[in-house]
Amino acid sequence: MGLTLFLFFLGFISAALAEKYSLGFLRTFPRWFLKKALSYLNTRPGLLSLTLLIFLFNSTAILLYMLSGILIFGPFLIAFLSGLNVGLIFWEDVPIEFENLLPAKEPEGSRAPSLFSVFFIAATELFVFSFALSLGMSLALLLAQNYTPSALVDLLFPRIKVYLSLGPPFLLLSAILEARLIKEAL
Repeated sequence: MGLTLFLFFLGFISAALAEKYSLGFLRTFPRWFLKKALSYLNTRPGLLSLTLLIFLFNSTAILLYMLSGILIFGPFLIAFLSGLNVGLIFWEDVPIEFENLLPAKEPEGSRAPSLFSVFFIAATELFVFSFALSLGMSLALLLAQNYTPSALVDLLFPRIKVYLSLGPPFLLLSAILEARLIKEAL
């Protein structure tokens, strides 16, 4: 998990360099994704549909990240690019057409629970992300030694089983809390 986190944070830090040197082409996907997410939030979705969307998106994306281990370099590249995209979104200004989604003023006394919730969500999602990518990296390294269909099946299915037993339950808790925070902010 350490290599995954290292590559993620290397990508995150690289986002600051991309901003500094105005490498606009790197911002194309994160900017597009941010606008799509904000457009969806602008519809004021219900708590259940927002929770399901967050849960299904995160669970599916992270499972695919783990499965990228069949491409040998896939999980290593995804760890870096995920950090880069998160970093680029972090540096991105909210487009003016979505400024109405920003809370005008934070209610008194809400800061401590919000900070705890944000930390819990980030820690949980980062844990599942790094765990799944570690499974993908170990798959990639083992397949690099013996890439045969039988080796792929023997190595892949136990990893899918481990991910499905651990990842979705944690991501569901995170999605519930994340959706609640978003709804409170809207």
